[in-house]
Amino acid sequence: MVVTDLDDTLLSPEKEISPEAVRLIEGLEASGIRFTFITGRPAYAVERFAKKVKITAPIVSCNGAVVYDRETGHILKDIPMEIEGLETILGCAVDMGLTVLVYAGGIEYALSETNWTRIRKEAGRTLPITSIEHIKKGGNPVYKVNIMADGDEESFASLRGQICELKERYCIALYGNSGCEIVDKNVNKREGLAELCEVCGIEMENVLAVGDNANDQEMLRAAGIGAVVANGTEETKECADYVCTASYTAGVVEAIRKFTPKEKGLILSTSTNIYFERKDDDLIPVDEMLRQCAAAGFRYLDFGFAELSLVSKRFHSKEWRQEIQEYINLAEELGLQFVQAHATIFDYCNVDKEYDREEELFLKSIQGAGMMGASWLVVHPSSYLVDGRIHPDTHQKNVDFLRKYADIAAKEGIGLAVENMWGRTKAGEKPYCLDPVELLGLIEDVNCENVKICWDVEHGSIEKLDQRKALHMLGEHIVATHISDEAGEESIHILPYLGHADWDEILGALSEINYRGVFNFEIQHYLPGMPKELVPSAMRLAYEVGMQMAEKVVRFQRRALQDE
Repeated sequence: MVVTDLDDTLLSPEKEISPEAVRLIEGLEASGIRFTFITGRPAYAVERFAKKVKITAPIVSCNGAVVYDRETGHILKDIPMEIEGLETILGCAVDMGLTVLVYAGGIEYALSETNWTRIRKEAGRTLPITSIEHIKKGGNPVYKVNIMADGDEESFASLRGQICELKERYCIALYGNSGCEIVDKNVNKREGLAELCEVCGIEMENVLAVGDNANDQEMLRAAGIGAVVANGTEETKECADYVCTASYTAGVVEAIRKFTPKEKGLILSTSTNIYFERKDDDLIPVDEMLRQCAAAGFRYLDFGFAELSLVSKRFHSKEWRQEIQEYINLAEELGLQFVQAHATIFDYCNVDKEYDREEELFLKSIQGAGMMGASWLVVHPSSYLVDGRIHPDTHQKNVDFLRKYADIAAKEGIGLAVENMWGRTKAGEKPYCLDPVELLGLIEDVNCENVKICWDVEHGSIEKLDQRKALHMLGEHIVATHISDEAGEESIHILPYLGHADWDEILGALSEINYRGVFNFEIQHYLPGMPKELVPSAMRLAYEVGMQMAEKVVRFQRRALQDE
């Protein structure tokens, strides 16, 4: 994870974030690295900057007093402060004409009107002016107090002695004679970072923290790597593992480039069918699926053409391209990217009266995936059945079919990823390509650069395969994944860690084969029974689980490199 302070660190003196920094932060997720802010600012003063970059972890505000989920607004961890012990010093500051701000219950109050408050009000900011007594009567938790000189450094300097006497009861960050921030004694950015790491399931040693000033010092000492931008104070630089040669936002870019992996990592995605089936309700339309995925935090998607064919009459008509373009436009609006897709189910080795229709839908899947810019389209192999038994010609029929459609897919700029199967035929036989050896033989005999493998972890688990052995065998041919868990044949495609899959073995094996690609959740049986009002938070949990798993694979890989 990368965490950064805002003012005078990620932000320029003009309170801007450079386009280079925005692009670099955008790319962190693809390497399994989360990003967020740790700032003295309260939540409302963070939002405009959070909209500019990809935040993939909860935000720490008020110098560590509040850890909150930006998507939901929920406070995950907080440490309020007692304000009674500050009344005398705050009264003195107000009498001197200094600006005093109190952040309580999600609102920042000023204790008097000053030049600082007038300028902000003229700029359109709502800034209630009230008394300590009024704030106390409101009963809302107080998280932070600011005293700002606002140009009158002489007056603030006269209060420094009294302010320092409060350090027995409060944590105080002094900024020369320009002001100070006061929070609870147990609050600082180090503790905020510790709470954040606990929420995210990330070790402190795997954090790069970047700051510039006194309130960053404890955080910089605690993080695996603490970096200070060139414009940081000398005292803060002494706390750092690395001092940047560049200032402000350019310094943050420098630190990220130096200390984060340059190679492409795992891309967390989810199949759009994560929110598709309802136990006692209608199937969910595609546009609603996309909106829910975006709201949960997912940015990369596997588009389910199999599900689309069930809910959309247009997909079966001549208007299907227009429909796909509408989803492409909506995805762009929501900040989503299609990186993978799943074809309609096509049992191509067995010709029946539905064959022509199913072949047409399969072809639309290829063309639609090409329109979306997906790299790989996942397809099921087919078992050729004669008198209910798997015929020896099954292998060759699959080879011929995949060679034919590999050429068609290549013209659309995509590849076909053949999925490992599970279960039994009606005659009790294992379907074709359940065995990893069989799947490998198929890929080798097709011998096309754009025909590779999608490894389905749940299928491997339910068949009790040695997945480490299988992943090592298929290694270089694996270009896509289906990640889900199973708790028996009646409970499949569920959230990881809720079933029987050995995730240490699986994630470790992905690390060992140096898998770099899409880490795709296919968990369509996770939410059907979930009450609709809980679906958003349940989907957010899925995103959190996925980020933790993807980060774990990358961490395994880094440790292996260090051991070498």
